[in-house]
Amino acid sequence: MIPPENIIGEPMQRNTAAACALGTKIAGEDEVVLVVPADHLVLDEAGFWRSCDRAMEHVRSSDLLMTFGVRPTHPETGFGYIEAGRTIADKVRKVDRFVEKPDLARAEEFVSSGRFYWNGGMFAWRGSVFMEELNKYEPSIHKAISGLKRYGPEDLAGVYPGIKKISVDHAVMERSDRVAMVESEFDWSDLGSWSTIARIEGDAVTGERTYIDGECNYIRSGTGRPIAVIGLSEVIVVDSPEGLLVCSKAAAQAVRGASVHFRKK
Repeated sequence: MIPPENIIGEPMQRNTAAACALGTKIAGEDEVVLVVPADHLVLDEAGFWRSCDRAMEHVRSSDLLMTFGVRPTHPETGFGYIEAGRTIADKVRKVDRFVEKPDLARAEEFVSSGRFYWNGGMFAWRGSVFMEELNKYEPSIHKAISGLKRYGPEDLAGVYPGIKKISVDHAVMERSDRVAMVESEFDWSDLGSWSTIARIEGDAVTGERTYIDGECNYIRSGTGRPIAVIGLSEVIVVDSPEGLLVCSKAAAQAVRGASVHFRKK
């Protein structure tokens, strides 16, 4: 468990560039920083730490910013991709480019080519190298974060409103020529959609009074109400106190748009 005193809370959302800059500033320029999202699933801990060790070894001995590429198992349209370039060392390759979430045809092309990896959104760098690249591409963020002397709520609230909202991918990683990729040795999922959860858990029926007649469905009841799915296949049904979701597995990535719509109500 992380000690509470080691947790720094941001006063408002400014995407991941500000968070990465703040964490790196606190760690110090001579330190190696490992950035890992909290909502991803990694089951192979040994493989994960082998990949982390390899990434950190290279950032200690070079001016590289490291990212982690996950070998794709299927043409996923909900993930970003990394095109790997020349080999630098064992399981370490130069990054040729990052590609935003593709449509299905491009995702199939990426997977079949063997050159593309899923972008796991995990990074490793030496503090001085990252802050130098941040200053090069987003100097206003660098100025705001590097000027902090303390990191309490009031200190952060004084600078955060003026910080640009941008991901660390767009701010630095996609623009820098110092980026390399570790070919990850672990299974990975970002749990970003119900179809991904269904793939992990398997097609399942969760709920004591759930009735189903169909194939390859994922049904979850969190309210105690009975659910009947009759004559349908490849669907997702999630019943929660906050609302009811019914969608095809193919359309699971569109749920975010629906969530934004309902939050505005």
